[in-house]
Amino acid sequence: MLVDHSFKNLIVATMMMPKPKLNLGVTLIIGSDRVPGTIVAMKRNADQITVQTDEVLLSPIGSELAAGQEVLEDGSTCQRNLNGVKRVFTRRGGGVWIEAGKHRDEGISLVVGERDHQVRT
Repeated sequence: MLVDHSFKNLIVATMMMPKPKLNLGVTLIIGSDRVPGTIVAMKRNADQITVQTDEVLLSPIGSELAAGQEVLEDGSTCQRNLNGVKRVFTRRGGGVWIEAGKHRDEGISLVVGERDHQVRT
């Protein structure tokens, strides 16, 4: 049975996630793509957070990681990108994070506490 990756991403996004905190890794769910990011700002009640996309690097197998780099599930590495795109997310019903100002069905969703990278071409 083939699984629609957008549906799979939605399931992952609605799972129980840790409480957000500054510098915690996240995954932005954009259709069937997953983009790693970092929480860079948050409101006092933690119902609104700002996320900045990380830089994904393809590392040669066996190479050593630089400070601040993290190995992702697909074997690539990521690191903070101070020039990455910033997006604001709000917590919706059921604890789901959706891009601020967007409807749940059309906005980018977020998985808090996990970085992942997958871009389908």
